Amino acid sequence: MKKLELFLPRILPWCLGAPEPLIHQALLDSAAQFCDETTVIHYITDPITVIPNVADYDIDLQQGHALSRIMRVWYGTGPWEAPVSVPSNWRVTDIGQITVFPTPQQAPAPGVYLFVEVATKPSRVATSLDDRLYDDWLEGVVGGAVYRICSQPDQPYSNPGNAAIGQQAFRLWRGKAQYECTKQRVKRDTSVRMRPAA
Repeated sequence: MKKLELFLPRILPWCLGAPEPLIHQALLDSAAQFCDETTVIHYITDPITVIPNVADYDIDLQQGHALSRIMRVWYGTGPWEAPVSVPSNWRVTDIGQITVFPTPQQAPAPGVYLFVEVATKPSRVATSLDDRLYDDWLEGVVGGAVYRICSQPDQPYSNPGNAAIGQQAFRLWRGKAQYECTKQRVKRDTSVRMRPAA
């Protein structure tokens, strides 16, 4: 995790005179939007023990993170093992809680747990951001923060030109991140290969 202060040298030259609390909030808002629209921060939860006749389960999120969306849910022996089965459906009923359908009527076989892959974003009170936002997506997150700060009217740091540059950087890097998330950083063919007729 990277402290918010590490991002300041990239933001301050664009919006001189902006108060630090405003910069921190703009940075958090930008990072949250970036994560919501790209799902670049996602992971598989710790195993959740399934209890008969219980449909609601808590999702343990990492500190400073908030739930963006549920990517997938399955029963299995490990996070990278083939799923034993999957629930028919699920929904988020409360912050950090998931309801699975149908409700499990009996405990699964020994060693089988419920796993949830979640996409997260920074919480509104976070004091640091995920390393990937700093190492890989810094320009996009900073661009969004600059846009938010410089587009405020009638302030000493208001600057429509810098706001437009920040918004453009956010959109450019958001597009790159969305593309990256479809490939999952694995080199793949994106063309369709012809198959010979039988």
